[in-house]
Amino acid sequence: MKMAKTFHYYVEDYRFNTLWENPAKVLKHAITQSVEPNCSLFDTTPIARGLERIYRKRWISRWWQEHGITIYADLNVSAKFYEYNQLGIPDGYNAFATRGYRGKLDALKAEHRIARQISGCNIPNMIVYGGGREIHEYCMEYSLLYITDFMSEKGDQDNG
Repeated sequence: MKMAKTFHYYVEDYRFNTLWENPAKVLKHAITQSVEPNCSLFDTTPIARGLERIYRKRWISRWWQEHGITIYADLNVSAKFYEYNQLGIPDGYNAFATRGYRGKLDALKAEHRIARQISGCNIPNMIVYGGGREIHEYCMEYSLLYITDFMSEKGDQDNG
């Protein structure tokens, strides 16, 4: 049986909350890369709570890096947190991920700009998980890696 070599956390927060207590759980899976745990950050999230969540995902990710895992910086936060979410990502870093959402192409465009700004690359190393046809087409146009979220794909087939 083939095992996944890359983890992502674009699921409900409760599914990975235990990572804070035991980040070593991930190491037993022999993964080579991971997206930072995506802790939900909305416009209604207080700034202090948002900073705590950003700190946690960066701390866990840095710990994983020290154990040989390549980390994709998670850019999937509400616009209110775009600037704060860049804390701890060094200039020139070039591994990013986000979650695409149907009807929210502007959010992907903003996150793509952030990845270009940080990396200094016109075509950053960026993964986009899901979002349907419009998001997929944007990724194709700008050479971003699109990974199908089968629920979004099913919805596109039903509507198209």
